[in-house]
Amino acid sequence: MRYVEAVVDGERVRVVDPELFHSAPSADPARGLGLYCRVDLAPGDHWWAHDHADRRFVKRVIPWPEYLQLPDEERREAERLCYLDGGTRSLVICAEPFCRVNHSGREANSEADAHGNSVVTRPIPTGTEITQFYGYETIYSIVWKFPWIREVLSPSELNNEAFLFANAAEHPVVLEFLRRL
Repeated sequence: MRYVEAVVDGERVRVVDPELFHSAPSADPARGLGLYCRVDLAPGDHWWAHDHADRRFVKRVIPWPEYLQLPDEERREAERLCYLDGGTRSLVICAEPFCRVNHSGREANSEADAHGNSVVTRPIPTGTEITQFYGYETIYSIVWKFPWIREVLSPSELNNEAFLFANAAEHPVVLEFLRRL
């Protein structure tokens, strides 16, 4: 079966069957493993569902207070492996092989929709690495991944928790930075 059903925000979403995905070395050796699909993907195809309870897509959710209690080394590892969901204020570890998706700026071939699902934006032939645009990330996540972005943010922004949990795409300077990647 090519598609399965997931429920996101109470709505049924048709998603490409997770069994059709696998990880393999990225074309860019600096990126390690990447995410691939065994079938062609078309614009509009959902390939990841934003449902924290669906173990086909999410391995673990770490609430923000629990994250703050982790030793520094575990925090850094969580920051590397997870994305920060600003709506739930939690770190989300995606299930294999979805945790292998690499991110990109202008070259990304998928992006998050309004509900946080990952959606194909242009044809992805079998054997082509799937890449996700960073726009769904929180500003906090972008600061973790690209520490030099701190230089374009004000001290008041960097000390404002509400600002840091906001979607990166909502901040023009951060969005422009991401589009140049």
